[in-house]
Amino acid sequence: MEKLSKLLSKLIIGGVILTIAILCFIVNGKNQAGLDAFEAISVVIGVTLIVIASLALFATIFLKKRVLTPESAGAASLLSVGIFFVCNKMIGGDILYYLVEYVPYELTVIGSVIIADAVVLIVRAAKAKTGGYELVIGEAVIGGITLLLGILALTVDGIKENKFLILGVILLIYSIFVILEGLFSFLTTKRTYVNVTMKNVDDSVIDAEVVEPKEEDAE
Repeated sequence: MEKLSKLLSKLIIGGVILTIAILCFIVNGKNQAGLDAFEAISVVIGVTLIVIASLALFATIFLKKRVLTPESAGAASLLSVGIFFVCNKMIGGDILYYLVEYVPYELTVIGSVIIADAVVLIVRAAKAKTGGYELVIGEAVIGGITLLLGILALTVDGIKENKFLILGVILLIYSIFVILEGLFSFLTTKRTYVNVTMKNVDDSVIDAEVVEPKEEDAE
């Protein structure tokens, strides 16, 4: 039952993310359908929050035998956020819009900090003559890629104008990963086999041996 519940939760989360990814593709079209999809993003997020909060609220009331608890208060707050998203159909899309507008600045600054740190470490290692430049070079490469992505997203028109398309691709890949992770975890179930050896010694059953497969249970 626990395996099935984890599978269902992964499928639901993956389905919601996949839906938002598809809506991001439509929004990128910048037409009437894109405007409708922009509003639908808020509705999808709001309905998801309402369902999760409602289940958490009922579960808390059932388990605690109380209506007002810290857990139910948190679930109620989440429920109100979901209702707010559904009633204000632009808020979800606006959040995603400002998110994709903000991320390039984050990438640029973080990339610059990583590169600066790598330069400092290289200089210190060179003065100390301790070697071990491999990790520092790896850090510099990661910082360079991060900085490059941020600069491209800020300056290249083809990327600036298709940020929702890029976000949709990222969400699509992540949703597929979540769904496959849930399926893999469900299908790779650990089984325990019991081999019973019967021996006639004073008319009693004597030996029982538990044999477990070597492969680990996937988390």
